[in-house]
Amino acid sequence: TAAQSDSTRTEQVDTMITPKWIITIQRNTTRSEKDNAGCRIQDRKDHTAQKKNKHPYGGGIDFGWSNFIDNTNYTQAVLSGDVASGIGASDLKLKLGASRNINIWFVMDDAPLIKKVLRVQYGFGIELNNYFLDSRNVYIAKNPTYVYATTTPYKKAKLAADYFSIPLLLKLNLTPHRKENPFTIAGGVSGGFLYSARFKTKNSGDISKIRSDFDLERFKFSYVGELGLGPIKLYGSYAMKDMFKNDLNMTPYTVGFRFVD
Repeated sequence: TAAQSDSTRTEQVDTMITPKWIITIQRNTTRSEKDNAGCRIQDRKDHTAQKKNKHPYGGGIDFGWSNFIDNTNYTQAVLSGDVASGIGASDLKLKLGASRNINIWFVMDDAPLIKKVLRVQYGFGIELNNYFLDSRNVYIAKNPTYVYATTTPYKKAKLAADYFSIPLLLKLNLTPHRKENPFTIAGGVSGGFLYSARFKTKNSGDISKIRSDFDLERFKFSYVGELGLGPIKLYGSYAMKDMFKNDLNMTPYTVGFRFVD
């Protein structure tokens, strides 16, 4: 019967790849029928384009470091009630190696403007910043936000600030003749929205975590850049304004390595 014939059908596929073409030969055979051969010839460029179109929006992840430039007038900050008397820039200095920035891009892709030379790059993801304090005697209280020194030192203390982020950049290809791993430079802006902030301390196995906005600006706008050195990509960002609403005058920035599809 037809059903029995289908159950005994087998397919044999042979593929030959040349620099220009992909040639596929398919033979459908049954126990009772002679071989029926089919041949398909496809341009390799079209085949590559089809594979890319299956995943139109790439993604990626950044690993880097967070820091800020501190231009706070601490005399004014004391008068405003934002910090305790005796707190200065050295008390809020960060541990550079420990203060990490991780960005997770659910979307990171680009579209051509000028063929092989200029593209517009766009994305959407989350930006995670961990600011580890170098001083172990500083505490950040909430409602109202207040920075003061403690009598008992902590093993670790950090302020975390997480944002939804949308970057938009123009990317210039400096080696348009290269098919893979070109040298590129990109610059633009990003908009972020603070969705989570917390101050975390650790001491003798005890962990304390306080959630608040800590007078952080709800929206964050930054200048952003990317440098593509073949397979290696470097990124950076610099905020357009201070990260706090109060008299703590700190401008955040990040640098690191980018890994994208």
